[in-house]
Amino acid sequence: MSAGYTSFFVDQPIEIYEKIVRYSSHFSGNLKDLLCNLLQVDLTKRYGNLKNDVDDIKTHKWFSNTD
Repeated sequence: MSAGYTSFFVDQPIEIYEKIVRYSSHFSGNLKDLLCNLLQVDLTKRYGNLKNDVDDIKTHKWFSNTD
């Protein structure tokens, strides 16, 4: 959504990884931080699953300009 188009549609998993690395270089630091916390493999560290629940997502710096 942030890239503006479907950027990860390919047949091979390694190609998906390459596209993620390439497109993520255009993302702001705040967006990268949010995505890393949302895509965290360890459930005990993943946003939305922590003590503050969904508020960790809602109060993230990337959303600071969102009303």
